[in-house]
Amino acid sequence: MTFSVAARYTVREGETEQVLAHLARVREETLKEPGCLSYEPHRSSDDDNVVFIIESYADASDFDHHLSTPHFKNDVVGKVIPLLTERLVTKGSPAR
Repeated sequence: MTFSVAARYTVREGETEQVLAHLARVREETLKEPGCLSYEPHRSSDDDNVVFIIESYADASDFDHHLSTPHFKNDVVGKVIPLLTERLVTKGSPAR
C-alpha cells in the first residue's frame, strides 16, 4: 500500500521563488530515492505565499528514509524551513 504526504508551507513575503528553487533541487534528488513514486511541489493559485508538495512513496519506511537524506536535511530543514511562517505536514495511506 502506498504512503502519501501533503505538505503545506506558508512562505515569508518575497521568499516564494527562493523556496521553489530549493524545492526543485530537492525534487531532483528525492525522485532518485528508493521507494519514491512522486514528489511534486506546487505554487498555490489562491495565495502567492503558499507552496504545497504532494509526495508518494511505496511505504512509510521510504518516507522515513527521505527524512534522513542529505538533501532533506540541508535543503528543506536548513534552507526552506527558515523561510516559512507556517508548515503543516499530513501523512497517510489511501482509504479503501
